[in-house]
Amino acid sequence: MDKNNKILVCISTLFLCMFLFVFFGKTNVNASGQRYSPVAYDISQYQGYLTDSQAKNLKKEVKFVILRVQDGSYKDIKFEHNVKLMDRYNIKYGVYGYSEYDDSYQARKEARNLYRLAKNALFYANDFEKTFKYNTDYSTLAWASEMKAINGGKPIVLYGSKSTLDMFNKNTLKAYNNIWLASYSKYMPNPSYTYDLWQYTDAYPSVSLNQKLDGNTVPYGGRINDLLYRKNNKKLNLNLYYHIKNMNYMKVINKKGVNLYINGKVIRRAKYGEILAIKSFKIKNNRVMAKGNLATYTANKKSVSIYK
Repeated sequence: MDKNNKILVCISTLFLCMFLFVFFGKTNVNASGQRYSPVAYDISQYQGYLTDSQAKNLKKEVKFVILRVQDGSYKDIKFEHNVKLMDRYNIKYGVYGYSEYDDSYQARKEARNLYRLAKNALFYANDFEKTFKYNTDYSTLAWASEMKAINGGKPIVLYGSKSTLDMFNKNTLKAYNNIWLASYSKYMPNPSYTYDLWQYTDAYPSVSLNQKLDGNTVPYGGRINDLLYRKNNKKLNLNLYYHIKNMNYMKVINKKGVNLYINGKVIRRAKYGEILAIKSFKIKNNRVMAKGNLATYTANKKSVSIYK
């Protein structure tokens, strides 16, 4: 091979390597960023005023949304507009307040204000992202106590990064019905406590809103309990169906509870009355196989109810 041909081969090889790096590198980034499908988006004024069309499409994209109501004493200026669209199109929603409290008095005040501004929400989340202090546990317990006293028994949720949640006392975490953990990683976190909602990315490409949003999914073993529950959901007669899509949730009606399986292995036992979000189900040999966001749950059809 002459000198010119050797140079040409080297240049061609270099360009081929660059192409493969760019192509496969980009593919891997996209794949890891979209590894999980979101069940919920959290939305604030930074996403703007939603339109009717966006709201209708949003309902097809996720199970529910979590709207920001306030930042301390500051009211989110887009909340009233956006929450009306949630009600208009029957979109399930919870709310959160970005907490600014430094003591129990301020914590209770913020909890009361959050409920006052969003009495129709399905649940209420305490978004705690401040520096952890000596009295943070006490103040966060006060927030929970106040909200439980006024919201009529609706679930309360504690949100934070894994590093922040790790610092809370176990009794503080137990004071909340659900834990909402933020950790932007392609690997599911495995902390020492149970969490029920995982904010796994801040850049999920929403088709309905045409922008990148915080994506939230349910981790393995996550318990969303009544976060998605509404009394007007239609209960299906399982004797009339063997397979159906676009489901809402499965409720455990066996008083002894039911085991939940993934690939034939028991992951935990769901308690009587527990709610599990599902996408679809099929029945085989009197057993319900319900597809959740990350796992397939199986149970005897007499042990569960399914709602559309």
